[in-house]
Amino acid sequence: AVNAGSALTPIGNPQNLYLWHRSGESFLGFMGMMAPTVAVMLFWLFAAVRFLVPRVEIQLKPASDAAPVQPRLLALSALLFIAFVIALDQGWLAAGLGLVSGAFLLMRPRVLLGIDWALLAIIALMFVDLRQLAELPIVAALLQQWQIGEGWRAYLAAIGVSQFISNVPATILLDRYVHDLPALAAGVSIGGFGCVLGSLANLIALRLAKVPHGLREFHRISIPFLLVCAASALLLRL
Repeated sequence: AVNAGSALTPIGNPQNLYLWHRSGESFLGFMGMMAPTVAVMLFWLFAAVRFLVPRVEIQLKPASDAAPVQPRLLALSALLFIAFVIALDQGWLAAGLGLVSGAFLLMRPRVLLGIDWALLAIIALMFVDLRQLAELPIVAALLQQWQIGEGWRAYLAAIGVSQFISNVPATILLDRYVHDLPALAAGVSIGGFGCVLGSLANLIALRLAKVPHGLREFHRISIPFLLVCAASALLLRL
């Protein structure tokens, strides 16, 4: 559900944010491009839920260590979030970053101290390292030989590579060689299904689930789901 639900908007997941920034599409334009693929994913998601999820009442238990709600911080964050998305849509990246960081620095400096800067640095380095990897002569020759620049080849390459290195790194690696943005965006979104490595969300969900034989049960559902979604979305593109 996380993989399918995050695929529609430019800010739904990291690979969409990256591709949106690279493409120059408007916010709504990117959503329109992703809508057919997301419709296929949601259709099969609802079908899977209907037949695979037990029909029992969900019991929610309040967390004992939940942090108190801070309405003013929530309002400030919501306003800055909307402003930052508008800035990105207009191509004002530096101004948007300055507005958000400056507002928190003046009004809520503790928020900045609480950010996991090490994690953000790791993600940034991943983008840099994989871009360098894609430019290695042996990697460039191999990817160019496969002729994955456009169409169904680009789409299947995005799905396949995602199974081994996850869909965000796959997006970075293939961006230089795939010139068909809709095919790449659809492929890495659907590529989040299948192998547990296809998406970071899979690893997080599996870790949170804590069920016996969780890895086996995950692939029993996820691999058939990948095959059905991939074939359906491919037929939609033909």
